[in-house]
Amino acid sequence: MPNSSAPSPGRGGPAGGQSSAPSISQTLVFFLSLLWLIAIPLVFYVFHKPLPPSAVERVREILIDLLGAGWILWIGAGMGWRFVRDAGISILEKFALAVAVGLGILGLLILAIAWAGIFYAPVVIVLLILLTLLTSIPLLRELARIARTRAPETRPAHGFSIFLGLFLAFSLLLSLGIALCPPTAWDALVYHLQFPRQILAAHSLSLPGGSLFQEMPQLTEMLYAAAIALTGRAETAAVAGWGIGLLALVGITGLARRWGLRYFLLPAALLLAGDTLARSLGWAYADWAAALFGIAAISAISQRGSGPKWLLLAGVFAGFAIGTKYTAGVLLIVLCLALVSFREWKKSLREVSLVAAGCVAAFSPWILRGIAFWGNPLPPLMDAGGVSTLQLRFFAGLPLSNSWLLMAVVPLLQSTVGADGAAPFGATIGPLLLAFLPGAFVVRKDESLPGGFLLKLLWLCLIVYWAAAGVGGLFSAPLMQPRVFLSLFPGIALLSARGFEGLWGIRLARIRLGALASVLAILVLAVQAIGFGSSWVASGIPNYLAGALTEREFLENNLGWYARAMESVRSLPDGSRVLMLWEPRGYYCGEKCRADATIDRWYLSMRTVGSAQTTLAEWRREGWTNILIFDMGADFERATRKEYSPSDWAELDDLRSRLTPVPGFASGYSLYVIPPGS
Repeated sequence: MPNSSAPSPGRGGPAGGQSSAPSISQTLVFFLSLLWLIAIPLVFYVFHKPLPPSAVERVREILIDLLGAGWILWIGAGMGWRFVRDAGISILEKFALAVAVGLGILGLLILAIAWAGIFYAPVVIVLLILLTLLTSIPLLRELARIARTRAPETRPAHGFSIFLGLFLAFSLLLSLGIALCPPTAWDALVYHLQFPRQILAAHSLSLPGGSLFQEMPQLTEMLYAAAIALTGRAETAAVAGWGIGLLALVGITGLARRWGLRYFLLPAALLLAGDTLARSLGWAYADWAAALFGIAAISAISQRGSGPKWLLLAGVFAGFAIGTKYTAGVLLIVLCLALVSFREWKKSLREVSLVAAGCVAAFSPWILRGIAFWGNPLPPLMDAGGVSTLQLRFFAGLPLSNSWLLMAVVPLLQSTVGADGAAPFGATIGPLLLAFLPGAFVVRKDESLPGGFLLKLLWLCLIVYWAAAGVGGLFSAPLMQPRVFLSLFPGIALLSARGFEGLWGIRLARIRLGALASVLAILVLAVQAIGFGSSWVASGIPNYLAGALTEREFLENNLGWYARAMESVRSLPDGSRVLMLWEPRGYYCGEKCRADATIDRWYLSMRTVGSAQTTLAEWRREGWTNILIFDMGADFERATRKEYSPSDWAELDDLRSRLTPVPGFASGYSLYVIPPGS
């Protein structure tokens, strides 16, 4: 009789490693058994619903967002891999650089489609399909080759490294939860998601309004527009933004490992120790895109000895970074300063020229757009005259009083005093990013020449950031916000992580300063994780993701009366057109509204049109039927903005007296009907 004993789990096949081809009956038995295994649980759950319908719908939406965002990132990796596959850098850096190249190019392709006036969802989807077909096979081959390559041996994980890994996983999971919920972050509702929605509605770059934000480069917003066109959901764009931030952290970790840092997870953890930076991963902002291009530029220029290609590529990344926001131009300054050498000035000049050429090539589409739409290569920075100049000055605001006294300590104040949403810094970046810097002065005897250049580059990131944040306060309070310089933060985090390891070389008797720094880091990161988790739960994110909260309930919980005001405005009769004052968030108002994006509509009207009477007549001629005033915003501006004059507020009272109020509107807001003209 044949032996019918079943092999034990994990046991190999026949002796000698040989296996005969399965017979037809064996194949049939295998697949029938597999079908039975799947069918029985499936039938069970057909009659025993494991989740309520609302939870099933939420799971469906989450899958759509993850797949849509993943598709865009996959295309980015496929488009960029050919540029970096031969680089002598870590595999983590390669993936970060590849996606950075690909997303930069994809953003410019989306810009071209919108510029041509054919920005329709089917057009975007066809483009993504074509790019997928062109790039997927080479990328899959590379991934298969990497999978066959034997991974290098690694040292056993240290307890501190395990803690860092858990902290990063926890922070990334919570920030992904934020991205999967309806957007509520301020700037996303003002322009990061508002402009992509408007572009999709208009099918072109010709947008209503006259916001300064519309004139600025919008590389990240082009990617968000593609994501929204793909699925029709803003959450997909937010998840794509989260993925961009994740890849920035992956690139930072890869460079830290290549540089020889023992705790190579520490630089990423130092960034997420800042509450604003951790949460903003899910906010659909442009800051983490700037950080991705920043670490990509640092990684590329560290390979400058491998050929001019890497200098050009570093410049391209700098140009892409400036395409996310003008203030990322500090990255180009860092790259050029790092290449300066008075001993080899001819070589330095050639290298700086290559970096500059790459930057101009990557940023030139935005220059052309500025000239075509506004007659200004760098709108709205260069003086376009008239209202634009007045608008830009009001947007920049007045510098802080005694700001020259704060120049030398602005980054320290950002790290210790700065809080999210609070003037003048508007962000919480945490205490650890600068706390370990003294250790960076400790000299490493084993520092190689490439490592020395990288160290110089990272010190320049800190120095230029320190100078930009300090000097910026002399001209404009918003330039003191750390988020506007996030393209340099990867370099600062790497320098701080090196400082952490340098602290182990400082000791008193048997007490190593590095050991105390480890305890401090664990305490700070633990407190940050607890605070993040507590507010995450309090905001209703778990309940929303589980389907226990509707979108309306979630928005009211997180946006308060704004959500109710926007719902009421959307319910106005067809043909209504609502002009907002002191309310910049137009995303949830739809096409009926024109938000006060830079909160300057009344200020400009008083200086260009004139009195309340003439302003109202002008608005009536433009076809507006209603005025929505954010009363709390107006009161805040009245108390804090010195640019207004008492007559401006007197004219506002006069305007209110000429309008017909809508009773019972949302608290904190006043909705008025513009009466017919005489």
